[in-house]
Amino acid sequence: MLHESAPPQPIEGPVLGKRKEPCESGLDDGNDTETILNGRDVSPTNLKRIKTAYEKNGLVCLSFLTPAKCDELILEQWRKVLLKQEWTEEYRMTVRGRDGIVLDVDNTDHRKEFLKSVVGPLDPKTRKMMEKGWPLHRGFGACCDSAVYHLEGVWSIRQDPDLYQIASIIAEEENLWVDVNRSIQKLPGQGESEFLHYDFNPFARQKMMNEGGVDVSPKGVCGKACYTPSRFVYVEGTHSDDFQKEFVNVYKDLYPNVKMSDKKFGLDAKKPDPLHLAARKRAMAIPAGSVVMWHPRLLHGQMKTPIGDPVEYGNYVGFFPAGSREGYHAVCNVNELKDRLRSYYKGIGPVLWPSFDKVQYYPYRFNNFPHLLQGYIKKLPPGHPMLCTRISGKGLVVPTLKPLPVPGYQPPPLSDLGTSCLWCRVCSIVSPPPQCLCVCESLVGVYVLEFTWIYIYSHF
Repeated sequence: MLHESAPPQPIEGPVLGKRKEPCESGLDDGNDTETILNGRDVSPTNLKRIKTAYEKNGLVCLSFLTPAKCDELILEQWRKVLLKQEWTEEYRMTVRGRDGIVLDVDNTDHRKEFLKSVVGPLDPKTRKMMEKGWPLHRGFGACCDSAVYHLEGVWSIRQDPDLYQIASIIAEEENLWVDVNRSIQKLPGQGESEFLHYDFNPFARQKMMNEGGVDVSPKGVCGKACYTPSRFVYVEGTHSDDFQKEFVNVYKDLYPNVKMSDKKFGLDAKKPDPLHLAARKRAMAIPAGSVVMWHPRLLHGQMKTPIGDPVEYGNYVGFFPAGSREGYHAVCNVNELKDRLRSYYKGIGPVLWPSFDKVQYYPYRFNNFPHLLQGYIKKLPPGHPMLCTRISGKGLVVPTLKPLPVPGYQPPPLSDLGTSCLWCRVCSIVSPPPQCLCVCESLVGVYVLEFTWIYIYSHF
């Protein structure tokens, strides 16, 4: 067993263990300890417990992945992403054992020591070496390289029947699509102590509902699978309708400049906090092998990974009601289903995140601070295909970076459930090519023909 915080073995009943881990952030780390439920128990009794915990707190933590599975998923990231960085030799990462020997990710004799070396806790020299060779978005801890979106191991989680059943129960939706999202690789000392925020606009939502309109807040369930120990910063109970009404009534005059068109909202640390939300936030410790699922209306934040902690590995995995959303097309003028299929068959990222924010290959702020982007440009050899130019806001031609396709990419195999999570609600697949045999409004006429050719093209 390679992870000190590996999930405990299942016992009778749903409760596998209680989280009690020191928090170095100064946040409330939950003195009452949160219960971790068994994500592999999908009996009606346990599903009810999971849903009850989720509805009460706005999140639930599930023990889900075995230590062996976590190890496989970490190695997959190193094979497919981290060791594939295009940097020059000066910046390229080399994993070494205690005796200094270079470790091979594909050598089974090196497996145990390789994992220990890349999970940590890391010694300062190793951490510095990894910081130099890490992918873009190192500060956030989740890169946007083309390879991260459709790793086979990640899809094994997305199309897991137990996880889908739990998501369906707590989201109260029979037919769900899974997020096309990124993997997590967050080094110790990285991350931003981001202030609390909502991934939607609570003021616009409440205004719409007061006027008898539809609920414009996101539907479904958010989540992340953690291969190593992690944390989740949140304020308990802030997802409920009652709290939302109270929040808007109390804070609306403090934030008069919020536009109804704003997609997100974040609290300002310099402004009054009448409900003491900052003081109420807590950092829930997530053991390795867990999946934490949270309500899309939950107030949450982020924190730096303590310098003495292991590297955080994982992936974001959320679900939402199946079908292309109008908001997706409104933001980017691309049909959501079309974009999902393009992403899957071509092995590239989507245009938008589930929140409808634009996917950025490198952090957006690099556009305003070109010296930060230059720090990555210098890691590439002259003439590298990732190097290109763009027109700045001032009309200047400036250097930039673009993602590359994955060499030899093949779409990962999907089960019937995985297929329905990606592109259709109730479909039967005839291969080749795929044919939608149901009445699905998003896959009629030219769309079926177009994606049939995408499928055929990807197999030649």
